[in-house]
Amino acid sequence: KDLPTSGEELRALKIAALVRARPTLEASRGKKDGFVDPGLYMKLRADFVEAIGSSDEFDEVFSPLLNPKDRIRLGVGQKLI
Repeated sequence: KDLPTSGEELRALKIAALVRARPTLEASRGKKDGFVDPGLYMKLRADFVEAIGSSDEFDEVFSPLLNPKDRIRLGVGQKLI
């Protein structure tokens, strides 16, 4: 699959992907802890990476919805220095 080439095309694709992911993630929130399903998060994140080429924006927007323990376990939202 070809990644978008123009900055405008990439921006539009990112926005559309983030808008589509939010309701699915929100629907997966646990009744007890209020955090989203980590398996679903990783699937949607992988779909985002396939379409966009990077997980940075996805993690920036949605990683706070993950349980902090899952964030650490999955290595989400942690930049390597």
